[in-house]
Amino acid sequence: MFWRKMSFILISSLCLITLILPTKPKQANASSDFQNLHLIVSIEWQPGQQDALRQANGSTCAAFSQASLQEILTTALQETSQTLYQATDGQVWVEQYSVYTSGEHWNDADIRILANNDYRPTAFLGGFEKSIRTIETHDGKVHFVPAAIMLGRLWNGINARCGYWSELTGSQTMSHELGHHILGLHDGYAPDAASANYTYCSSTSNDLSAELSHDRLSHNSLMSYHYSASKLRGNAAQHYHCDNTPQTLMYAMDDWETIQTLYGLVPSNQPSVMAHNGEASVKFIAANAKGNTSLVQFSGLDDTQAMGFSIKGAPNKPTRIINQGLLSEGEQEAWYGINFSDSDRAIVLARDWNTNSVTSISQAKSILSPTSSFTLSNQRWVADLQVKPKLNSTSTLPEINAIEIQGKECGAVRGKKVNLSFCPAGGNCRTVENIDISSSRTFAATFELTAAEIAGLASHHNYLYAYSSEYQTPVATWYQIAGGFGPATAEIHAPLADGNVGLDLQAGAAASVNGFTLEVYQPAPLCTNYNNLPNYTIKQWPTLIQPYMIRDKRLLAWYSNHPPLYAQLSYDPSLYRNGIPVVLVYNPANPTAGWSVVPIVALSPELGYITVDLRNYTSQGLVYALAQ
Repeated sequence: MFWRKMSFILISSLCLITLILPTKPKQANASSDFQNLHLIVSIEWQPGQQDALRQANGSTCAAFSQASLQEILTTALQETSQTLYQATDGQVWVEQYSVYTSGEHWNDADIRILANNDYRPTAFLGGFEKSIRTIETHDGKVHFVPAAIMLGRLWNGINARCGYWSELTGSQTMSHELGHHILGLHDGYAPDAASANYTYCSSTSNDLSAELSHDRLSHNSLMSYHYSASKLRGNAAQHYHCDNTPQTLMYAMDDWETIQTLYGLVPSNQPSVMAHNGEASVKFIAANAKGNTSLVQFSGLDDTQAMGFSIKGAPNKPTRIINQGLLSEGEQEAWYGINFSDSDRAIVLARDWNTNSVTSISQAKSILSPTSSFTLSNQRWVADLQVKPKLNSTSTLPEINAIEIQGKECGAVRGKKVNLSFCPAGGNCRTVENIDISSSRTFAATFELTAAEIAGLASHHNYLYAYSSEYQTPVATWYQIAGGFGPATAEIHAPLADGNVGLDLQAGAAASVNGFTLEVYQPAPLCTNYNNLPNYTIKQWPTLIQPYMIRDKRLLAWYSNHPPLYAQLSYDPSLYRNGIPVVLVYNPANPTAGWSVVPIVALSPELGYITVDLRNYTSQGLVYALAQ
């Protein structure tokens, strides 16, 4: 993104280490033992012995076939360790991965894998650190916070609907994220307004994206266009497209200078003999649970997407929710971790963006077989669910220690009682029962986070659920806390730029912002009255983006007096004519204005990213939609 000076910290404890980065780096003692790395991987669901998975067919998806996720992940994790070994001249590799299922060890995992088919890989800068480490960079403070890499179910380079992790795009992406997680490196790609494209930093190629994948071991940088590069960038007489990347703007150093300064690693022609080419052992520790795949599809609403969730336990008080991602009308999608004998249930929610109607399988239906078909109909009881993080008022530095869920009825009928649940990804739900809404259509509850959820930043991606007892009808959604925006942030990217959404400031604007920043996004709420949709068809579920200011330990909504922000959005070129969407924006605080078109600054069809022009935010955030 367009990185500019800003400061943000989100902490999980008060243990603080400070390192000052000098202008000319000098060797420092490594704070981690890189030659005996043991990483924990946690899978959100319980895989079966064979599951319905889809390989990538270029940028599209092949048909479903039965495959072993355990075998796929074993190959991917081994290849990832070998790539890390090659990139660091044989100095860093993973000795062992311990892989847990059904969300076990979720809070202390280094890599978390969601069932979601619409989640882009993300990582936190220096997340491998065991305590908070603050560094003073070229462009402000950055805080390394113990945190996890998070992945979707699969990855083909554009979306998580298909693409085995053992394929090139999968394993190279894992290696790229480990470069953030373990080595503290930042991204080497950025939008370029002059060319309206994204550019990729390299000292070996002027057009890294055009390189053949089998040549990647001779090209850099793994932190740039990682599908065709597996080396780290060092000191070179020539370099291309590096000056405006997050890596250069933050550190003002190349990859090798950075890890020399942070960890004392220097290029070497003598790789370690402790591991042959960085080979890793992968140990699976399966939970005592059953997991099956069901191929789910819906009908009843043309040319739209629906959100799908599977539920364990009773509909009025679920024990666990798994976000399966997005479904398209008439197309099968695999749902994972289903226990047929326990009658796991499904929620499918769709929104007609032209008529404002909400359709669903109005009551949670059981998933009893390997193939499940549902017909959507108008849902009478409908409610919005929005999230607001809560700050610990007694901590020295900003810390999220609770999540408030705010709800609002908007359907054709009114309820009297509602149950409200906070359901951590990989964990069990907590429910507040029988909230009285007879005199008001609004409701809310605050859920305190556990120490483990705070320490591992597991609070950043979870699920919200409400259930009307009178109408036996549920609604559900998810949220993502994406950290701060600007160059100094607790997130690896600017922020979470490998994720679905990122924000950034205009050059020079950060100086006018007095405080820390926080970005939260979630699917556009069901109840918002989206007026005046132009003659476009929305192709991907719109996203509500809510930036905040943290000042005096208070969380304040971003408003019109604050600087306007760029937005980076994930998109799938295959969904749009000519591969380019129209970007629409909607202001919930001014509904009569309807939708408006936002100019595109730059796009990357090879990464599936689009950056749009500056927009002012209000206290209710903005909704972005991609259409044609």
